[in-house]
Amino acid sequence: MKWFFYVLFLLKEVVFFRGCRYPPVADTIPISTKAISDLQICIRRRQIPMSILFYLPLYMISFKATLQKFGMQGEKTGWIYIAVPADISQQIKPNYKKSYRVKGKIDKVVITAGALLPMGEGNFIFAVNATLRKQLKKIQGAEVKVQFEEDDDVVKLSSELLECIKEDPEAAKYFNALPPSHKNYYSNWVKSAKSEQVIAKRIATVIRACGMKMSYGEMMKAYKEEKITSP
Repeated sequence: MKWFFYVLFLLKEVVFFRGCRYPPVADTIPISTKAISDLQICIRRRQIPMSILFYLPLYMISFKATLQKFGMQGEKTGWIYIAVPADISQQIKPNYKKSYRVKGKIDKVVITAGALLPMGEGNFIFAVNATLRKQLKKIQGAEVKVQFEEDDDVVKLSSELLECIKEDPEAAKYFNALPPSHKNYYSNWVKSAKSEQVIAKRIATVIRACGMKMSYGEMMKAYKEEKITSP
């Protein structure tokens, strides 16, 4: 029963911090990241009942942000993004400075398998593509409410992409060496296509881009400028 008293302590510190019934806003009220991390570790190790997962949405970190746009920034030039400062990222995934996936909401739009991209010194960005901006009905300079937590769900890559890329050893070598989050960019782009014809075209584009060792951002820039096409 030791876990029972430990959970009570954690819930008191995390959920009822300063008497709040709901999760505090990250940029105004501090949250104990150690308490959140410890509780999540206990759940993963099955040291406490899985039923406590019911409370996990209470740990989603909330903050307000402005949609910003990069100027000249290499492959990120022209991107619209949300800045996620180090202090907030530290609450989402403590002591981690590489790219990782998040889920949650931006305003009322549900986000799954989104990627936070490192920008140095513990700061991250979340890219807001045209599709998401259309759902949000907001443009550069608009304020949004963000709710994020780490997304450690297993994401399945496009089976069609995985099967086809095997035919090009150089492209497959480059693709397989990418971090999981980067593979997801290519895969999600393929899976978002609405027709078989477009799926085939995107798979061919990804294979050629990987064969040329292009990053996802470089591929998309070249694709939009029609500088990269299927063989």
